[in-house]
Amino acid sequence: MEKISLAIIIAICILLSIFIGYKFFLNGSVAHNETQFNNPILTEDQTQQNNEYNEYLDNLKKEVENEFNTYLKSKLENWSLYIADPESYDKQFGSTDGCGGTVKVSDDFVDYIKKSEKGPVYKLPLKYRLYLVYTPNYNYWSTKKFLSFTSDDMGICGVGGPMRISATADKVLWINGMCGGAGGPDCDQNYFLLELIKDYFIKN
Repeated sequence: MEKISLAIIIAICILLSIFIGYKFFLNGSVAHNETQFNNPILTEDQTQQNNEYNEYLDNLKKEVENEFNTYLKSKLENWSLYIADPESYDKQFGSTDGCGGTVKVSDDFVDYIKKSEKGPVYKLPLKYRLYLVYTPNYNYWSTKKFLSFTSDDMGICGVGGPMRISATADKVLWINGMCGGAGGPDCDQNYFLLELIKDYFIKN
């Protein structure tokens, strides 16, 4: 009887050892797979392609920076270069109907919309489909005042976005022509130029 009990104990110990070893094996395999997933090992060709693409982007960024500094930056606040565009769809904040629930409608805002619907729009074409737009600041409001009508901290009724609207004593300025999510030709240049213009107006 004692021999049978001893044999059973030994068998149980062996089974436990096998089970524990199998668990360690599984955990090790999962950890290994997670490491491979989170840190995929690139082939030599993939590494070279990544390096070439990063080099391409670096060169493209330098090219756009050079264009911006050479002849675009000096135009941004040269208001005489902005062209009146009576057919522009960039109509002064659209209308309260087109703003949905993003605007805190008030009598002041409705009054401003009515004025702006009849006023001019001025545009400055840049490059890579980007252009700056300004309209008169009919009520001489600050940027903070404009944004007080909305929960958005960049724009109002679709005006403004990646670059926040900028209100001066007599103008309201914003940018348009950004590449959408689908991308397209010159979208890398479009993005680089947009960032340069945003930085310019933040600093100035």
